[in-house]
Amino acid sequence: MILFSGLSPSWQKIYAFDRFDLGAVNRAKEAIQCPSGKVLNSVIAGKRLEGEVKVLTTIGGPLGRATRESLLELDIKSEFIEVQSPTRLCTTIVDQENNVTTELVQNAPEITEEEFQEYCNVYSELVKDCQYAVLLGSLPPGAPTDTYKLLMQSSDTPVIADFRGPELLEILSLKPLLIKPNLQELEMTINFKIESKSKLIDALKAMSSLGPQWILISEGAGPLTLYGEGEVFQFTPKKVQEVNPIGSGDTLSAGIAVGLDEGKNMVEAVRFGIGAATANVVSLKLIDITRSKALHYLPASPN
Repeated sequence: MILFSGLSPSWQKIYAFDRFDLGAVNRAKEAIQCPSGKVLNSVIAGKRLEGEVKVLTTIGGPLGRATRESLLELDIKSEFIEVQSPTRLCTTIVDQENNVTTELVQNAPEITEEEFQEYCNVYSELVKDCQYAVLLGSLPPGAPTDTYKLLMQSSDTPVIADFRGPELLEILSLKPLLIKPNLQELEMTINFKIESKSKLIDALKAMSSLGPQWILISEGAGPLTLYGEGEVFQFTPKKVQEVNPIGSGDTLSAGIAVGLDEGKNMVEAVRFGIGAATANVVSLKLIDITRSKALHYLPASPN
């Protein structure tokens, strides 16, 4: 069983246009609504990859109720902390003529001290029965920067960490199983510009010395670099026509967790995750994947 946990869920609206012009009236050719945010994207991906998954997050207001109903329809085991602030709304605009995706993100609403404490208490109980925990997303106002550190200290369950900045630095000494910032997030976290492959390797070694067992770095649609146990592995995703990349990093996290839960080693679990993430980008709908699609898009073994 895998627990996906995060404090910044959202409700997503996706509008597809033949062409989107700023300052003009634009009529969408297609509109989609669904639960989203890193934590919900990831648990939905895990479910569609046929993993044993459950989720812990917060919900509030009408969009929170819609989120609950959607996850119930997907038959996802869910624990929700009811909060005063309404679940946020985020919007994706897809310009198909220019192959450009624009994301309009509402910041996560504030969480109260009582709500936060309830979330931590529920997490410490749920994680006991899980083989892996995936912690995702930025922290809302009201949550301390050491939130993820507090969660990890409540359990010895191996953690995949999908967040960045001070929150990531806080947990490194606790030896998370895997951290997976993209290249830009790695630069932001270590405050160091990476301009070559050799500098990337140096940065990975420096980060590894701080505690994480494995580090996975992505560069958009480009190669991914995995570092762990003193070795470097590079994966090249299959080339596809990108339709909507939103949620692909979250799908990657889910695929890795499902792979590990099935007994794959880290390298093979990352391959599976990359296949799942690639399957995600070829559909306008968010997390419109299946296990067979993920296997279809598996990259070659790393060099």
